[in-house]
Amino acid sequence: MTKLEELLSDEEFNKLDTNLKNKLISKFNEMEDELGRFNLIKNNSLTGYARHKMIFDENGKSLDYVFLEVNEKFEEMTNLKSTNILNKGLKETLKGSEFDSENWISRYGFVVKKKGFEVFEDFSSFFNKWYKVSVFYSADDEFITLFDDVTDIKNKERDLNLRVKQLNAFHELGKLTSETNSLEDIFDVFVNDILPNSLQYPDIAFGVLDFDGKRYLSSKVVEDLENFSISSDVIINGKMRGNLKVGYLEDKLFLPEEKENVDDLVERICNVVDRLSTHKILKLSETRYKAVVDNSPISMFIADENGNYLYVNPEAINLLGFSEEELLNLSIPELLTQEYLEKGIAVFKELKENKIVYDSELQLKSKNGPPVDILLNASFVENVGYIGQAIDISFQNKISGQLEESLTKYKSLFDNAPSGVVNLSKNLKVLDVNNYVCEISGYSKDYYVGKHIKDIANISAKDIPKLLNISKDLFLGKNIKPFNYDWFDIDGNKRTSFANVVPLKLNGKKESYQISLVDVTEMVSLENNLNILTNELKEAYEVLEKKNVELIIANNIKDDFLNNLSHEIRTPLTGISSGVDYFYELSLEQVMDDEQMMFLDLIKGAKDRLLRTITNLQSYVDLYVQDCNLMPERINVSDYVNKIISKYDSNKNIKISNENVMDSLFVDVDVDALKISLDNIIHNSINYSKNNNSSFVKVDLYEENEFVVFRVEDNGVGMSSEYLKNDVFKPFNQESGGFAKKYQGTGSGLAVTKKFLEKSGAILNVVSEKEKGTVVEVKFKK
Repeated sequence: MTKLEELLSDEEFNKLDTNLKNKLISKFNEMEDELGRFNLIKNNSLTGYARHKMIFDENGKSLDYVFLEVNEKFEEMTNLKSTNILNKGLKETLKGSEFDSENWISRYGFVVKKKGFEVFEDFSSFFNKWYKVSVFYSADDEFITLFDDVTDIKNKERDLNLRVKQLNAFHELGKLTSETNSLEDIFDVFVNDILPNSLQYPDIAFGVLDFDGKRYLSSKVVEDLENFSISSDVIINGKMRGNLKVGYLEDKLFLPEEKENVDDLVERICNVVDRLSTHKILKLSETRYKAVVDNSPISMFIADENGNYLYVNPEAINLLGFSEEELLNLSIPELLTQEYLEKGIAVFKELKENKIVYDSELQLKSKNGPPVDILLNASFVENVGYIGQAIDISFQNKISGQLEESLTKYKSLFDNAPSGVVNLSKNLKVLDVNNYVCEISGYSKDYYVGKHIKDIANISAKDIPKLLNISKDLFLGKNIKPFNYDWFDIDGNKRTSFANVVPLKLNGKKESYQISLVDVTEMVSLENNLNILTNELKEAYEVLEKKNVELIIANNIKDDFLNNLSHEIRTPLTGISSGVDYFYELSLEQVMDDEQMMFLDLIKGAKDRLLRTITNLQSYVDLYVQDCNLMPERINVSDYVNKIISKYDSNKNIKISNENVMDSLFVDVDVDALKISLDNIIHNSINYSKNNNSSFVKVDLYEENEFVVFRVEDNGVGMSSEYLKNDVFKPFNQESGGFAKKYQGTGSGLAVTKKFLEKSGAILNVVSEKEKGTVVEVKFKK
């Protein structure tokens, strides 16, 4: 039996008013739906979820925490099964991981004490994994953690750091070899600076380089040279010339990436040695190479430290249209266009500092034509100046600009298309998706790119075979007809898309595919809902007709019952009331003991309460069932207000004030209706007071323009704005009704009062605030 079925079968629940039962059932269903959605998200989340309770000692120190709830992703990430850990502490669960346990317990305990929130990354030696953890306090020393396994990301960060170290080492080696031709100097800086800085732990790394019978040692090398972790041979032009050995001063393991870094550096050292050994040969060939430069199809030049041309080859003359004499009287800054002047000056400054620049794009003025875009490769040589080449890329830039403009337009159309677009490679892997796909699914582009077509979303089980067949047909080059398929977005909502696949060809061959998607979820849902609603409306109409007849019959039975009930009870109650009043008056004249007075007070209170209830029920029948007529007469309201106040004593510690009740204020009103209405208002203020020494009920009666105003103010429990707006004047209704009812009465008093006052032509106004009190104001015409 479900919880809702248990509630519906509960005898006390079925005694409630129908409207209240329907509200409770509706609220119950909303809570069940919300809980269902939460569990669906939690159980299907890609993030680990766990709920715990922290255990503190008497001094507030965090001792341990207990697992209360985990999802499947948490089990997958930690290999801890819920059946083995729920209702157990961390220390019991992770035996042998004292450091891990104390670290996590202390960190979570701090968050629970502060009732706060924290996001951090930490390494668990027990699981040998990195986790990104979001932890926040929930309630009663409980807290919730959300886990993401970021081990791969951390490993990639480490690999990237090593790659950066390697590139920096290559850069330093390049700078070093451009500054000196001394092999001894290069080897010394290599083993002391460049090599250690390419490894994970440079402060404890050392190296020993043997080359052509000579040894180069780093300053941090140990005496025992036998224990090395990495060894790499120095081979130049196929001949063994030496060996490099690398180690750590402490017990540290070398990563495979570090071995690769060392091998790459050794290879570059070999290239340096090879380049230096051929330097003399190159010098001897200078004349030969000058002839090559003069006849080169690439523009080449030599300029002094200020950028003044010292030499230009024929292609440089041809490139800019100036004569050789004109160029030799110009400087490079003078030839730079205004747009590229600042960049050009920065490039030549960098050349002086770093000695070499590759592939820097600049723009030079020509003599009679448009500016020329060049790609500059140059170096700076001390005592010589700048030596470089300029490759004409004007045509390539023009084509690239047109291509980039076309790509920008296409990308804009692609990203902002009003329907979904997915680009696939020839192997059916996602190359790109547009914004529409991301918006309707909730997934980012990064989620899609690189995935196979069958894995790009959570496909409905019934449509997986269809999509696999489509993938197979696409791979075989078959044409695919438009089709519908169901899938689930990131929130687990079922959706339907209409898809059309188009092959994209290059030189007549299919190189990729494009899928156009239209979300037809609402269309399909509307069609299904329309059919369902049509049937439901037909059935509901038939049920409604039947229920309407039943309600009319039941309402008549209820009205007859209330009418008979009020008359049948009032008759014997009148006799009981007279007897109780007689004995009460007698008790005032004769002395009774405390116990007798206590019982007499109880009997009188019960009699008054029952009489008020019967009076209100009879008034309700007269007003709502029989629609009685009132008989107004000219009366002094002040007399009735003071008589009603005198009925109530102070046994509830409530101060009742009538200091502002004016004398001799006359209005035209039905006497019985007035007494019942004013009594109900004052009684409600007293009944709903908090029964403490600070409680008060203040009654005022005064003139205001053409009105006589009766006003009652209290500092009792008050009413919520929703109840005041919708329910306060409904018959047989209380804000604290049902199982939680706290106060006496049937809830008919204010309904009867409002009806009486409306029939008397009075104006009733109620202002209230929860836990602060209520003000009731009645205005009678003079």
